[in-house]
Amino acid sequence: MQGQIDGFDVHIELEVKRVCEEFKSGKYSNYRECPSYSALKNLVDGTNILRQQMNLETLNIEELLAD
Repeated sequence: MQGQIDGFDVHIELEVKRVCEEFKSGKYSNYRECPSYSALKNLVDGTNILRQQMNLETLNIEELLAD
């Protein structure tokens, strides 16, 4: 399962960058308004299910976007 989590992490990193770029464009007043936010949320939610099953720390979208 760790391999699946690692695969998701790559996509999560790309979506975080995409959401940040969209937000920095100035078109959106909140990260949640960005078109890519829903894809990021779905990836994080799915990965967190696997992380919980493996007793790993779950991801927090706000923390990912703050980095």
